[in-house]
Amino acid sequence: MKCGVATTALPTHWLRANASDSKASLRHLRCAVALLVLLGTSSSAGESSPRDLFQRSRSAVVLITSFDATGQPLRIGSGFFVGNGSLVVTNLHVTSGASSVKVRLTSGEVETVQRSGGADPQHDLVLLRLPTKHPSLALAKREPEVGEPVVAIGNPKGLEGTLSTGVVSGIRRDGDTSYVQITAPISPGSSGGPLIASDGTVLGVATASLSGGQNLNFAVPAAYIQALVDSASDVPLAAVSRTIPTTDPAPANSLVSVAGLGLGTYLGGRGTTIVGSIVNSTSYVISDVKILVVFTDAETAVPRHYELFVWHEEVAPGLARAFSEPASRYLRSDWLARAEVLDYRMAESPGWDP
Repeated sequence: MKCGVATTALPTHWLRANASDSKASLRHLRCAVALLVLLGTSSSAGESSPRDLFQRSRSAVVLITSFDATGQPLRIGSGFFVGNGSLVVTNLHVTSGASSVKVRLTSGEVETVQRSGGADPQHDLVLLRLPTKHPSLALAKREPEVGEPVVAIGNPKGLEGTLSTGVVSGIRRDGDTSYVQITAPISPGSSGGPLIASDGTVLGVATASLSGGQNLNFAVPAAYIQALVDSASDVPLAAVSRTIPTTDPAPANSLVSVAGLGLGTYLGGRGTTIVGSIVNSTSYVISDVKILVVFTDAETAVPRHYELFVWHEEVAPGLARAFSEPASRYLRSDWLARAEVLDYRMAESPGWDP
């Protein structure tokens, strides 16, 4: 049975010629593919995927919690091992004003920090010294490049081992200090975590985020970390905690307190003011802080006077704001002052939009 399709026999020399052409084309295709593979391999040599970077670096990243004198948590943050593996670098604002600091390792073990390797207040860095050694991360010995991919590892909101990705979006300078601007998302609790390049080296320490913008996040460059590690010391933690002096400790359950309480004057000395700072250790903007100040006799501890006022201005999270409030002109400088925060208003969402 024949089908209704016409067929024509091809000459044998045509078949031989086309077979040769097909073999040559196949060889050319194979060479092109090999060249593309070679080029792709050479361009990505030494680079790792975010997954690989996380797996290689996670064990060196820790959760840091600072506490006040009553044992109440002040703030949480991130940090990572550097140098010989017994030093943890983090932001100074994570431990500022703390009476004690604890570090939680990826194994779940918790170590209490009693010693420090020093601090760099200008660049918001501090070294915490532990009695044990752990895997550390290498610091980059170069400047970050705008556009290069980065990953950030930290503990935002206490969510341990969180990975975020982005790129270096700018290099910003404020006087003599440089900052690395990144698009990798960070949140409260991420402070102190490493910013890692695709070759596995640390480009900086995650430091701050502007909540009013889209992915406007910043890190302290690795060069400042290296300088601090190179000059590392061995001092008590209290020597670098930057505790703000105050005549009265904060209430046991308060994350908002008054520090540096004292008396001032105005109108050429004819008026008296109560001066001090409102310390906001929460993750929220606060305002309308109601403060009670009780003055007592220094010798007998008998109460002599009190002032009650409300400070309406906003205080950013993790920062302090100085105040000056007019008071009775009968106040005496030899009385002791004790301040207590009775109430305050807290923003509905964390962060700060300056």
